[in-house]
Amino acid sequence: MHGIVHKALKEYVTDRTDDGGWETVRERAGVENRLYLPVSEYPDEEVTAVLETVADLTNHPEVAIRRDFGRYFAPSLLETFDAIVDDDWDALETVLGLEELYPRVVTKEGDPEETEISTQRPGSGGVVVRYRSPRPFCPFLEGLVEGIGEEYGTALAVDTTALAPNEEVAAANVEGDAGAGATAEREAEDDRYSCELAVRPAPD
Repeated sequence: MHGIVHKALKEYVTDRTDDGGWETVRERAGVENRLYLPVSEYPDEEVTAVLETVADLTNHPEVAIRRDFGRYFAPSLLETFDAIVDDDWDALETVLGLEELYPRVVTKEGDPEETEISTQRPGSGGVVVRYRSPRPFCPFLEGLVEGIGEEYGTALAVDTTALAPNEEVAAANVEGDAGAGATAEREAEDDRYSCELAVRPAPD
C-alpha cells in the first residue's frame, strides 16, 4: 500500500487511543518500528494487523474499525491527489473519481493481485462503486466514501452488497450507529473480495 495509508493509520491509532497507544498497538500487531514515508510502499498486512489489534483493544467490531479508518483517511486522500480532483467537483463527482484515485493508494505496478474498482452514474442521482480485490477492504471503502461526503459537507448514504465471507457490512461506526446489513459472498472465478456500493445523498 501507498505510504500515505500507513502514515494516516499511525495518526488514526494515536488519535483513537490513549497516550502511547501507537507503540502498544504496533508491538501487539507485530509491526516493525519505522518511519512511514508518503512516497514509499509498505505491506498491506501491516494495515490489517494494526486494525485487528485496535478492534481487540477497543472492543469494537473489526469491520467498524476499518470503516472508521476509511472516514479518517478521506482528507489525506483528497489532499495527496488534489491535482486529480477537479475544483468544481461535488461529493458525488469525487466518489465517481475513485475509479482513478483508489488504485493509486492500494496497488503497485506489476502487482499480480491488482485491485479493480469501477464507478458509474446510473442516472438515479447517485453513484455505483464496484470493488474487487484480494484485499478485504470493503468496509474501508465504505468509510472512505462517507468521509469524502463529510469533506464536502454532504452526508452520503452507502448501501453495500456482496462482501467477502464472514465479513458483515459495518452496520455501526465506532460510536455505535446502526446501519443496513448485506449478504456476504466472494467471486468464485478468481476468489477475490467483491462488493458494490450504491451511494446517494442521505435524506435530510
